[in-house]
Amino acid sequence: MNGLAKKRWKYARPLITTALLVSGIFQLAKPVLAQVATPAPPGTEISNTATATYEDPANPGVAINATSNTVVIQIAEVAGITVTPADVPTTDVNGGTVQPGNIVNYDFTVTNVGNDPTTIFIPGTATVTNGTAGTLQYSTDGVNFTDVPAAGVATPSINPGATVIVRVPVTVNLNAQPEDEVTVVLGNTGPNDNSAATQNQPDADGTDGADEVRTIDNVGTANGDASPAAPANREREASASQSVTVGALVAILNAPDNAPEAVGPDGTTDTDFTNASTTVPPGIPQDTPANPEPRTITNTVQNSSTTDPVIISLLPTPPANPGDLPLGTVVTITIPTTGDIARYTYTATGFEFVEGTGTSATDPPKLTLQPNGSPDATADYQVTIDLPANTPQLTGYPVPITAFTDTDGDGLPTAGEPANITIDRLFTGFLSLVKAARILAADGTTVIQDFTTETALLSAQTAPGNIIEYRVTYANVAPAVDPAATGSINLTTANNLVITEDGTTNGNNWALDGNGDGVLDTINIPGTAADSSGGTITTTPSGDGEDVTQYVDTVVEVAPGGTGTFTFQRRLP
Repeated sequence: MNGLAKKRWKYARPLITTALLVSGIFQLAKPVLAQVATPAPPGTEISNTATATYEDPANPGVAINATSNTVVIQIAEVAGITVTPADVPTTDVNGGTVQPGNIVNYDFTVTNVGNDPTTIFIPGTATVTNGTAGTLQYSTDGVNFTDVPAAGVATPSINPGATVIVRVPVTVNLNAQPEDEVTVVLGNTGPNDNSAATQNQPDADGTDGADEVRTIDNVGTANGDASPAAPANREREASASQSVTVGALVAILNAPDNAPEAVGPDGTTDTDFTNASTTVPPGIPQDTPANPEPRTITNTVQNSSTTDPVIISLLPTPPANPGDLPLGTVVTITIPTTGDIARYTYTATGFEFVEGTGTSATDPPKLTLQPNGSPDATADYQVTIDLPANTPQLTGYPVPITAFTDTDGDGLPTAGEPANITIDRLFTGFLSLVKAARILAADGTTVIQDFTTETALLSAQTAPGNIIEYRVTYANVAPAVDPAATGSINLTTANNLVITEDGTTNGNNWALDGNGDGVLDTINIPGTAADSSGGTITTTPSGDGEDVTQYVDTVVEVAPGGTGTFTFQRRLP
């Protein structure tokens, strides 16, 4: 370049650079502008010479040519960068609606809108609202992605007009609510609002932030760089944001067998229940603790979402009052469709995993349900409750079972994870029998000693001729049916109650001839055996004579809360 040209460039370079920047050729604010023709490369000369003609009045009609000097302008190296949302996501990585705990990929397109190859700094962090960013990645071909270190990374040289895809995986907060916006900002230019002020902005010297998306001029002339000098407009940065909306929460229902929409006494689906009864070994008085037999209860779960499949985990959880369940209770959850089995023991600190099939302490029994409306949107599972020895009788013992979507993978129901509870309540019998006796005078009317179980009081009045009246009071102690608890399974009637009074077996001797005098120790008084609820009474021998040794009282049913008495009289000889 000769001296004249150098002098012209000295004055023209700032002018052409300013003109290009002001015109917007190198500062593209919207993705559509990326379709503008690729800028001329640095060093390209633009020359301009003016020509003119004029006439001499003394020689009209003869054009005289005039040519100006030539102005040469050389295109400067100019940096430029934009960041735009590549494809705003509408689903999570599994194709379902965006839910708390889901992972959503946010992709951004970073474009070199300068006129020279440049390296681009990709930050290792992004600003996220209502979520947590995972490890960022970038791709120069849109197919193969490379992890970005936490401190950020410089890409390989990117040609003018070429792009880099930056992916920000985000885990939606567990406490996110429907209609919440989960927003990601990549880069930091101040406004961060996708306005023109967020694109191709000057990157102030000495302020290279770890959260910026910015150009880094190639060293020297490597990778096709125009010159060892910095770009005429210095380095540039850009940012962009995009948001997705949390959809309606996936709802799961956990309820009694074939009643997934059951509700409990408070009208919610977290208090629905199945009340069931187990047996205890015979011959143990009801006021004495016993070792009840195990009982299996079937529950049903349902996926209420019409769009998303859901994986449901199941765990026994302590009752609202932890003391309502005996320590040492063993609860086994079985899922027939998957074969998952898990056995837990109730301790002072809650349920502890003991053993299982396809399960562990951090991996509870699970099943997958398809969207509601599909044939497999519901499924059954079994809960076997084995109460320990020395368990009081005639009591209901609640075992809440929590169904939940384990979005954080910790094997536990966590706040924010969709969950639903049903209560399996096992009763150690629900019909009470209470025996008492009183002493009547020989006239059968005068009460000498009222009903009691005190041996001393009764024994003091056993004079010959007096009458012992035995009374068995029975009562259905099952909780009353609450009309608000629709779909819940109640203990209802005690059917086919058979009360047997045999004076010759099981330690009874009131119908024996203890002294061998040929007369029973107590003598039946005909016509006195009666049931207050209309039960049918039969005797052995039949006929209700003085030699009766056994009474059998049969009651068709006893409703919850229902009571009755069975009485019969025996005379002391």
